[in-house]
Amino acid sequence: MVAPADMLARLVAEAGDTRRLREKLVAAAESGSPLRVGFIGGSVTLGDGPDRYATVIVRRLCERLRGPVQEINAGIGGTGSDFASFRAAEDLLRAAPDIVFVEFAVNDPATPAATTSMEALIRQLLVHPARPAVVLLGMLKQDGANAQNAHLPVARHYALPFLSVRDALWPAFSDGRLVWADFYRDSVHPANPGHALIGALVGGYLENVLASPPPSPSPTASPAPRAALPDPLVPSSANFATTSMLDASGKNSGVIRLVKNAGWTIHEKSRHGPAWVSDAAGAELRFEFEGNVVALLVHRAMENAGDIEASVDGGPFRLFSLRIPYKLMDNSHVIPLADSLPNGAHTLVVRHAAPADASPAARVELRRIMSAAKEGSR
Repeated sequence: MVAPADMLARLVAEAGDTRRLREKLVAAAESGSPLRVGFIGGSVTLGDGPDRYATVIVRRLCERLRGPVQEINAGIGGTGSDFASFRAAEDLLRAAPDIVFVEFAVNDPATPAATTSMEALIRQLLVHPARPAVVLLGMLKQDGANAQNAHLPVARHYALPFLSVRDALWPAFSDGRLVWADFYRDSVHPANPGHALIGALVGGYLENVLASPPPSPSPTASPAPRAALPDPLVPSSANFATTSMLDASGKNSGVIRLVKNAGWTIHEKSRHGPAWVSDAAGAELRFEFEGNVVALLVHRAMENAGDIEASVDGGPFRLFSLRIPYKLMDNSHVIPLADSLPNGAHTLVVRHAAPADASPAARVELRRIMSAAKEGSR
């Protein structure tokens, strides 16, 4: 498929600095260097088969470049950039990608919180030793909505390209030149023709970058250190130097330890791997961890979802409801618990909370414990 010229012209919402991206593409095109292309996002990125947009882009690169091209797909449905900021090291960066596409514009809220969590993710990508070229993507919902206005400030602050699939496609959908049902299987997930169109747009953009002339070197500029970054756009404790996660299988990517389990069982078939579940109020989990930040990843649902409560370092318990008033196929939700803890060891207690009205307790599911050390804390 060839993307229409008018759509390609609207695709680039933020041009950014493409020198690193061009450098990676030229090396693969001219010398045959292997190219590892990473994708991190939600269900649109995960896709449901070999024709997802990420694979379409990789196939197109394979046709254009001399070297082998590998797809690293770190898409997880129903998740946003807040969870991605904790899982990027484990799910994506350990594969040392050369290029990373970031897609959370239809999962993140269009609020300042999404700016903060996106920046936390982007800073980790940019300082990785592989020096990946990073490109942000803005997909769209059927009503044309997305969170790109929360993500664009991050793209501008770090001089990163932002490709708005929303801006490219929405005029044609809104005036009837394209019919949504021909390209999407519901209000947000592309069908194969939609993935093909998105792949054609992004693939066309990459070919334009590859064909562009190299930038003229500045005679006065001195090269910056590889890991140099501007000060954070949002002064936030969410900018992580290291991250850790623990799930119910005992899989631990860092410094979190389960030290007590009273009443929780393990649900092996949870969406993101084994999870802790409880059907009885009072069931308790106790953890030890290190870091300045700690958060939970929980499962939320409209039915059969109860309440949990959590305490950090012996402090007061805070109550969180896992019920939501709308139906989702699956929903993983990040609950921040603390973001300014002192360096050193800490404790976390999570309990299945009793209903306030003395009704029977509904099931709760805890999918991950997550901690992080802030930049400059070590």
